[in-house]
Formats: sequence, C-alpha cells, structure tokens
Amino acid sequence: MKRFMVFFTLALLAMFAHPVYTQLLQYNELTREEAALETELEKENETLDRLKKEKEHYMSDAYVKKIAREELGLVYQDEIVFKSENTR
Repeated sequence: MKRFMVFFTLALLAMFAHPVYTQLLQYNELTREEAALETELEKENETLDRLKKEKEHYMSDAYVKKIAREELGLVYQDEIVFKSENTR
C-alpha cells in the first residue's frame, strides 16, 4: 500500500508539473518574442522620426526656394540675371 501511495503521489505530481513546465516554456518564448518586437518597434519609431524630419525639410520654404533657383533657374522679379556665352 505504501508503494502504491508513493507511485500515486509521483504520478499526480507529474500530472501537475507537465502543464506548468509547458506554460513556462511558452512564457519564455513569448517573452523573447516581445523583446524582439519592442526592438523592432524602436527601430521603426526612429525611422518614422527621421522621415518626419526629412518631410519637414523638404516642405520648408527655404528648401523649395533653393530647388527653384538651382534646378529650375527661377529668379525674383527684382534680380538681374547674368548669363555667360560659354556655357555648355
């Protein structure tokens, strides 16, 4: 009878330990996944901040004026334009 009680106790312990162990493994995996996703989120937020700053720069009046002058050759009404005859 004593042997049976020991076996029964061990079997009962194993029955309860297995789900706990399985959940512990799952918890560890989810914790690692959460850390990886948090790292990815931080990188994406940094990219978003950089892109917002770039957008702000490209939408600024100073940048638009610079591009209009350099790329499109636009001038203000009161400016005098000098052109060289030897331009290629």
